[in-house]
Parts: sequence; structure tokens; C-alpha cells
Amino acid sequence: MPALQVLNLSRTSIKSLPESLFKLFNLRRLFLNHCDLITTLSSKVGELKQLEVLDLEGTEIVYLPKEVGQLTNLTCLEVSFFEPTSQRRLEQSGEIIPCGAISALSQLEELNIDMSCDDKRWNASAEAVVSEICKLESLHTLKVYFPKVKLLSHLHWNEENMAFPSLSYFKFTVGHLVERIISRVSCDTELELERHDRYLKYVNGEGVPGDIKKVLRHSTAFFLDRNSTISRLSDFGYRNMQQLKCLVAGQCNELQAIIGGDQIESSSCDATVGLVSLEYMHIYYMKNLRSIWEGPVNDSSFNSLKCLTLRTCPELTTVFTPRLLTNFSNLEELTIRDCPKITTLVSCDSCDHNITSILPALKRISLHFLPKLTSISSGLLMAPMLELMSFQYCLNLKSPRQLPSNVIDSTNINSWELLMVLERMKFLLILHDVRQFISLEKVGIPRPTAENGCKIVLIARSEEVCDAMGVDSKIGLKDLSSWELFHGNVGEVADSSSLKPLATQVLNMCADYSLAIVLMAGH
Repeated sequence: MPALQVLNLSRTSIKSLPESLFKLFNLRRLFLNHCDLITTLSSKVGELKQLEVLDLEGTEIVYLPKEVGQLTNLTCLEVSFFEPTSQRRLEQSGEIIPCGAISALSQLEELNIDMSCDDKRWNASAEAVVSEICKLESLHTLKVYFPKVKLLSHLHWNEENMAFPSLSYFKFTVGHLVERIISRVSCDTELELERHDRYLKYVNGEGVPGDIKKVLRHSTAFFLDRNSTISRLSDFGYRNMQQLKCLVAGQCNELQAIIGGDQIESSSCDATVGLVSLEYMHIYYMKNLRSIWEGPVNDSSFNSLKCLTLRTCPELTTVFTPRLLTNFSNLEELTIRDCPKITTLVSCDSCDHNITSILPALKRISLHFLPKLTSISSGLLMAPMLELMSFQYCLNLKSPRQLPSNVIDSTNINSWELLMVLERMKFLLILHDVRQFISLEKVGIPRPTAENGCKIVLIARSEEVCDAMGVDSKIGLKDLSSWELFHGNVGEVADSSSLKPLATQVLNMCADYSLAIVLMAGH
């Protein structure tokens, strides 16, 4: 097959490249991604002079041979490095990327270098490699890890122009990265970050380095993780965040606010500067965060925001003020979870009575584990476009049916807000494990009718409860005992003399909680 131009061996069990492969002198594209049994790349790879694409992402090679520098037609190089597991292999590996190998690839347009954050060889050679990268004039895509902030200075990005005028796609991770078994960032959030063309991740840093601000100015996604000293995200400068569409920040223990209104520069140009392009913001595990905004409010920030998540902020007391709410007119999804000091979403200390409705574009709201939440919107008409509401452990939200008709003039307006929202919605409500009659009117749930198109699914243990609540139809399910449920998930080992007595005792305690039984069986 001497005329072969494309060879894809990705995700195979191949351990090394056969000798015959290096006789494919017309080969232009070689894909070996996620061949995780490949640990060494033969020096004969340099014989593939016509090669344009070499994809080694997801392999476990320890180093690149210097012969890679002979692939002068290469336009795309993607490589993942594996840290040597023994001192002997470490000594044999030498340089992770040989000196001069990258700069020799003058036609390179795409470069992706992925490696373990614990690999000390990269810490030692990163500066030399970055210097070579900066000589690649055709580069338009770059993904690389900078273990130290000062390495960014080699890029020579000033405040107005990029040193790589053609660099349209980058993913930079900057700082001392630490591998974690369990990430506090959800897969959905990581995917949101990854989908952006220009993504900067700054980890385990201090303050606001100038080189970070220069890169941030060209970024569309920013992930700030574990900054030890920053007090407000706006410390990075409004002008440097104008292009941001996605912002994720977490575990910055000194952070007290997202935006400081008093930081808006005095010039007329800067007065309109803010997070004007931001569409997605996820804030999590902020030990001292107290508010989204401090000080004077301008009219431009958050105008494009569609998705806002606030998670595990134990000191957060204020989410929105009436003045700030006008900035969130395009917000479609709001999630607040595990913020124990929040009592209301809208603070009315200085309520503007001209505001009659809020969050007009909101479609989904999730409020979970907010034990002190007593009010949602402080009497203002909220979210006429709402499609989904989710509440968990908001124990102080009162039932609207328990309040007198003149409650609209009281501070307990929150329950009527919820009722007004439900009465405008076409909803599906699931009531799980109902053991006695529940008055829907007393709880404040509008009764489903053919006219409103709403549905309620009732899961109960007795037909008497179903009859008392006037269900339209009943579906009987097999009565499955706790032991049958446990045994079905564990198997025959459940019958062993050592396990059965203890399991029986625990099952008696969990008899009414099928989910707990299934989870216990899984462990």
C-alpha cells in the first residue's frame, strides 16, 4: 500500500508501530489517538516526510524522538505524554520534547501538548518549548499547559494586539495544577468551558497578574480555580473581560463579590464597560462570597447572561436587588444550591416600586438546600415564561393557602408569588411516598383540570390514600419486600451467614426507603 495517504489506528490495542508503516512514504495523516498501550514512538517516524497530521492524543508515550523535527510538512501535531513510573524509565526518557524539534515544524498550524501536571520534566523544559512555539508564524490553534504564570510573557501579547495574529483557538491552563480524584465541577460545566474557542484556566494563583489579564482580554471562556487572595472578580478589569461568554469560578476563599461597582473607571468609555458578553456564569464553593454586586450598578453588565449557578456559598445573603434585576432581563436558567444564609432572592431594602415584574425570560429555576429561604421574589411578578421549577429542602417556604387574602401587604408575600407562578404554568408534579391524605388546596397546588392541562402523579402505599385524594386512575405495583429488593441487587452473597444477620437488622431500619436499600446494596 505505498500510495496510502491516511491511516487511522485510533482506539486499538496496538503496542508499537510495525516496521512496514515507515515505508508508507506518501502517508499524510496518521491517527493514533487513545492507543493507550503505545508508550514509545519510534525514531523512524522521521522517515514519513510527507506527513501533515500526527495525532498522538491519549497515548502514553514518555517522550518525543528528536526525529519528529524532520517532519517539516507537519501542519497538525497532537500529543499526550505519560509520566515515567520508574526512575529507570525517567533516566532513559531524557527530554520530554527535544530542543529544536518544535521550532523545526515551521508549517505547524495546530499544536496540542497534553501531559500530567505532576511531570517534573515539563516544569523543567516548558520555558524552552514555549519559546520555540512563539516562532511558529502559521499557528492558529494552541493547547498547552503553563506551569508558571511568567511563561505567558513569552507570548508578547500587549493590551491591544496578539503576538500570534492568526491564533484564533487556544486553551491555556496556567498555574500549579493538582490532579483531583473527584472534581467539584460538573461534566456539564466542563463541556460548556470546552466548547469555547479561546479558553483560559488559571489555577492555584495569587492576585491578578498582568500576563493573565493580557490573555484574558482575548478569551471567551475563563475558569478561575482556587485563587488565594482575590476579593472581587472585577479585579481582573472590566476591559479585560469584555469578550467573555463563559465564566466559572470556585474555591477562592477571599472572594466577597463578583463585581465591584466602584471599580468602573471614570472615563465615559469605561463607564459602559462590564461583563457585557457573558452568557454563562457558574460560581461554586466560595467561602466568603456575600453578594453578586457591590456598590453602584451600571446598565451593561450581565445583559447577555442566560445561565446563572450559585452553589455552596455559605455567606451569601443577597442574590438580586431591585436595581440589579434589570440587568438580568435575558436570564433563562437560575440554579441556587446549598447557600444556607439566603432568605430571599430579591432584597427589597430599597425596593423601586416602579418595577412590577422581574426575570421576564426565565424558563427554569432550581432552588435546593436553602433552609432559610422564605421569599422568592418579594411580591414582584416573576418569570412569565417559566417552564420548570425545582425545590428541595427549602423548608421555610410557606404554603400560599395558609395565608390570609390581605397577605399581599405583608412580608410573607413569597407564598403568593409561588402560587401565581404555578397558576400560569402547565406542570407535571410527582408526589412520592405519600402516606396520608394531602389537601392540594391547603398546600397551594392548583388542582389539575382538562382546561389547564396539568398532571399530578401520586405514588402511595395504600389505595385508601389514593381514593381520599380523588385520583382518576390507579396502577398497582408488585409489593416488593426490603429483603427481596436487597437480595435482587446483591445476589446470592446476601444469604451468607456473616452478612445476612447484619443486613436484616439494617433493612429493618431502612424498610420504608427503597432508594437507601438500593444504594446500600450497591456498596
